[in-house]
Amino acid sequence: MWSRRAVITGCGAVSPLGNNVAALWSGLLAGRCGLQRIRSFDLDGVTVTQAGEVKDFHPEERLSAVEVARLERADQLSLSAAREALADAELDVAATDPARVGVILGTSLGGMLVGEAYQRHRSGHAAFDVRRLFDFPYYATANTLARRLGVRGPVVSPSIACASGTAAVGLALEHIRLGSADAFLVGGVETLCSFVVNGFNCLRATTPDVVRPFDAHRAGLLLGEGAAMLVIESLEHARARGAATDVEVIGAGLAGDATHMTAPARDGAGAARAMRRALADAGLTPHDIEFISAHGTGTVYNDAMEVAAIASVFGDAATRIPVNSIKGAIGHTLAAAGGFEAILCRQVLRAGLIPPTVGCAQPDPACPLDIVRDAPRRASIAVTLSTSSAFAGNNAAIVMVRRQSDTVGILPFGKGGSRGISVTPGKSPSIPLFQRGRPPDSPAVLITGIGMVSPLGLSPPELAARFTAGECAIRPLGDSPGVYGASVADIPLSMIPDAQRARTGRLDRLCRLFLAAAYLAADSAQLDISGADAERVGLSFGSGLGCLLTNAEYNQKLVEQGPAAASPRLFAYTVSSAAAGEISIALGIKGPNVTMHMGSAAGLGAVGYGYDLIRMGKADVVLAGGADACGAALVHGLHDMRLLKRDSGARPFHDRLPGLYPSEAAAVLVLERGDRARRRQARCWGRIDGYAAGFEPTLTRRNRVATGLREAMQRALAASGHAAAAVDFVLTSAHATAVDDTERAALAAVFGPGAPPHPSSPLLFAPKAAWGECFAAHGVLSLALAAAWLQAPPHAVAEHLALELDGGSGVRAAGDAPARLQHAQLAMVHALCYSGPTVTLLLRRES
Repeated sequence: MWSRRAVITGCGAVSPLGNNVAALWSGLLAGRCGLQRIRSFDLDGVTVTQAGEVKDFHPEERLSAVEVARLERADQLSLSAAREALADAELDVAATDPARVGVILGTSLGGMLVGEAYQRHRSGHAAFDVRRLFDFPYYATANTLARRLGVRGPVVSPSIACASGTAAVGLALEHIRLGSADAFLVGGVETLCSFVVNGFNCLRATTPDVVRPFDAHRAGLLLGEGAAMLVIESLEHARARGAATDVEVIGAGLAGDATHMTAPARDGAGAARAMRRALADAGLTPHDIEFISAHGTGTVYNDAMEVAAIASVFGDAATRIPVNSIKGAIGHTLAAAGGFEAILCRQVLRAGLIPPTVGCAQPDPACPLDIVRDAPRRASIAVTLSTSSAFAGNNAAIVMVRRQSDTVGILPFGKGGSRGISVTPGKSPSIPLFQRGRPPDSPAVLITGIGMVSPLGLSPPELAARFTAGECAIRPLGDSPGVYGASVADIPLSMIPDAQRARTGRLDRLCRLFLAAAYLAADSAQLDISGADAERVGLSFGSGLGCLLTNAEYNQKLVEQGPAAASPRLFAYTVSSAAAGEISIALGIKGPNVTMHMGSAAGLGAVGYGYDLIRMGKADVVLAGGADACGAALVHGLHDMRLLKRDSGARPFHDRLPGLYPSEAAAVLVLERGDRARRRQARCWGRIDGYAAGFEPTLTRRNRVATGLREAMQRALAASGHAAAAVDFVLTSAHATAVDDTERAALAAVFGPGAPPHPSSPLLFAPKAAWGECFAAHGVLSLALAAAWLQAPPHAVAEHLALELDGGSGVRAAGDAPARLQHAQLAMVHALCYSGPTVTLLLRRES
């Protein structure tokens, strides 16, 4: 059984119905609608002008003067909700172990308000402070929360469009079960902007008047904004500090449609799979669910799909389970929706009241569900299901229960008991709720395939040969004088079947890079994804920049030509999960599908999550990797931020040159259960022995402690069961900047002469000097390089490549690298985002 369980101890909200949980809850119970005419941006040319905006939010009343002056709107909304959640939970991060507290914050848009302002500036319409660009990336708000709240545990921004918030809750449950942390701040945030309003308008997904979930006259959705945050912590941690433990998250499921980028599968098969996965993870049956918080967007096809999915899972009982959708009250808040719905479920479990579904006046006979409407319904609810669906065919579901005590699974279900569970009055249900699904049996996780598209090659042997020979891919970039970087000359697409190759013409560069790498990986592993096996194959994708290039193109059209220029084709690829969605469609992957943002640590973080999916028994095979594309929009932004190196040949750990060499790449690994791989006699590139994620709040040459980096390395070693002395070589993130000093300090603390048990220094390599800053792809390319060396150690290494700690605070050349690599058995790969997130992974040689 799972020895670690996850309870919700606090909630916080900033919403169109009010700026705390009490206001949100009272507004929902009263059936209020928070949708009105948009006031935050110019509506000239905008076809649908209603939305759910946050009103009367005065940051100066909630935040410090510095936070009001420096933080973007998404940061302010999230920080306000997070502090309310921490206060509700009575959790003081500083009084606990900050390394055991993390942040998981879903987002679809990231800092898009910054992106809009920057595009207006580039188009000559407005002034702009370029420092705001640091708040543009998808992961920026999660990092701001971590830094402001003093968190040093895993910091992740899942981004699977409208299912991101629900996925975030599920990720927190999984991390707590696996012992990655004791507590998480979890939820989602979105800010309303012209970018997304005009995008949904051009898709004709919006309604001109009222959102009507499951109503016979429903005509579309309206957007909303806000932040929803929860404190989710281990039962043991909460109990030890006397926190409320009455609501528990007990199951989570993810699944892909593998059908279409923007339209849901009409039969609801993907959504149904996510629900069934969540139920199985919880150890429950459909008969145990007493309330469903539906996605319920109010669009014709999405509501019909969701009804089909619920009917598929619950059968005849589907018409008897109370259902609510909150989108008629607050609008579709995209990534924040799942967070708001998790708060709703907690309130329903605690209060015994189900709010009415605003906008559902005349239920559609084709949607035969028990929609709660008109007024709140009193009901003693003990088990809830919340479900979300999204662009790119992503689906997520979570199960929450009301607990009675530390020795009882859930509270009695009311007079006479509940469906399928025998209850004696005054006693608890006799159901083995502690046996939630099946705990991980720690299967071996092997790498059985590697695909890549990089400036140094298309396969691990080519990458290793060119790197060890000292080849450098960094060159002058295009027509920009004094700008250096690396790029991919040609993206190989010839291996894609003719029937699917026609789609590649409309894909953006990120999608084409990732698609090519995924096909190469599947081919390398001789992987056949078909039939029922497709549901046991997952996809875990990391990106540092997401769809930056497409966002810039779409935004430029909006700014320069107006709302009528909004392109449905472009908008579909402005969600960062689009690349993973294309892979799932092309390869038929129907298992868990996640896109995550952690900056340059995202690719290695995605590999780590793929490793977790297999360990937890949620997948047998996972395609995991990272990709980022380089283009004019990236170079222009880095130039304006003064983050471009103006000289080539920078030496990591030696030079301190500001900026980076922008690059691009995609790298995908096939991760597979060891027993499955052995049965089919698959080639093995290595075995993942463990990993850990953390957060380093200070990345400067003045940081000689490097607490967050050191902790992540030490936790990865502990998770793998290896001592530091067992590590033969480390592939670092060093890039000849001041950040190298922080990384070197962490390495010295873990491997230096003062580090117990006084290990010898491993070899150190800094491959960014050869292939540049390819962001999320870097960690996965490094892992591929490590795998190639462990399988076929090089007999010669360019003398400038190999380094080692010098016994003090510096590094020196290591002259005996080839001989030491001949006997290497264990590699450490490290990826670091300049704004804080870090991931360390251990790879062992396996025959």
